[in-house]
Amino acid sequence: MAEVPGVTPPGEGDAADTMTRIVELADSARRARQIADATGTAQTKARAQAAELAVLNILVKRLDITSVTPVYLSSMTAALAHVVQGIVSERPETRADVLAMMRQHTALVELADKLATRTQEQQ
Repeated sequence: MAEVPGVTPPGEGDAADTMTRIVELADSARRARQIADATGTAQTKARAQAAELAVLNILVKRLDITSVTPVYLSSMTAALAHVVQGIVSERPETRADVLAMMRQHTALVELADKLATRTQEQQ
């Protein structure tokens, strides 16, 4: 699938990928704390608690994330954008219809224009 300028491929440092990784890190820190709480020494428990708190601090204070729902929605949105990119690039018979539908939404006009330009360059 051809890449569109300004659209980062999934898993290559895009915002959704970064947020998903931070949430996964928070989940891992929670599991480590739970294991430490059950089996560790007081020092191990304190370290695990501090690590979890540090990750949660990033989520809540620096990124203003108080729910993981926006993270998952952002991840799905990025994946959906790449599916649309694939359809526009690989299925010329549907390209005009997809681009027209995208242009019906103000927020997608710029992306539709980029996709159109990119696919014309590939022809």
